[in-house]
Amino acid sequence: MLGCALWFSDAVACGDKFIVGPSGTRLEQPIASTTPARILIYRDVGSDTTSAVRDEDLIAVLKEAGHKPVAAEGTQGLEAAVKGGSFDLILVDYASAQKVRNEVVSSPSHPSIVPVLDRTSRHLLSTAKKEFNVVLNVPATVSSVLRTIDKAMLAR
Repeated sequence: MLGCALWFSDAVACGDKFIVGPSGTRLEQPIASTTPARILIYRDVGSDTTSAVRDEDLIAVLKEAGHKPVAAEGTQGLEAAVKGGSFDLILVDYASAQKVRNEVVSSPSHPSIVPVLDRTSRHLLSTAKKEFNVVLNVPATVSSVLRTIDKAMLAR
């Protein structure tokens, strides 16, 4: 009995730090979204091929976080996706954002448009925020992208 008391006394001695075992947060685990969204990623045929909305890693990151992303290319792809599905958000290059907004204005799900700006000036970023409320400025960290998606969902 004394051996047990000595063994436990080392673990809970006065002034010792409380150490959490391996059940803590790990960096390898995907960051779960607080509000999972159905997201349409619109890729305009004429847009820049290096655009963030063309990055396949974006779809993978969104899926890992619990979102349901779908990509659509061109006006016909946009129309088919909007008619065939219900979306909460549409990620689109800022240059095409107004065109997409006009296309989906009569959609029953009333998706929010989240324009993606790539390395833009503060003035253009401010203008885009006034026009669309929530914008995604890239390059961005994964957590920043997911926070922006959550912010757009809460603003709906």
